[in-house]
Amino acid sequence: TPGAPTPTPSPIVPTPTLHAQVIEAASHALIDEQEDEFDAIDSLDADLFPIFEEEALELMPKLGGALRQWAARPDNLSARSEALRVLHTLKGSARLAGANRLGEMTHRMESVIEQLGTEFLQGAQIDPLLVRFDSIQNNFDALRAVPEQALSRPEDVPMERMEPVAVE
Repeated sequence: TPGAPTPTPSPIVPTPTLHAQVIEAASHALIDEQEDEFDAIDSLDADLFPIFEEEALELMPKLGGALRQWAARPDNLSARSEALRVLHTLKGSARLAGANRLGEMTHRMESVIEQLGTEFLQGAQIDPLLVRFDSIQNNFDALRAVPEQALSRPEDVPMERMEPVAVE
């Protein structure tokens, strides 16, 4: 009726369920954004890759296990910490060995986990990380299939591309 006061809408009260829904939508968007292509190009080092491969063979199952534990119990912060620790180690080792795409993939996954935070998480928010883990595992398996003769050695780098070294 004209002249009647307009009812004011009730304020939205954040609840753990609402918060979790917002976080889940944001985590999916964040993961989708992180899945965009990247320019990292592998340049595997013949001397360092076997060392990285051995280390990664130990770390990949640890990463998968930590992610599954965390997805099953999102309040399990030790599983989250273990996943971050393993990702950080894999990232550095991969880059050192010239597995730059794998290094970038682990870096992006590490960033997503850090941005997810630790409060009000649900397994459905962590599950997409398991898909990302599968991609990392597939990339690692493909790297392991590269024939040794295709790996680069320091002596294969043209002299003009080498950095000058100061001699004192």
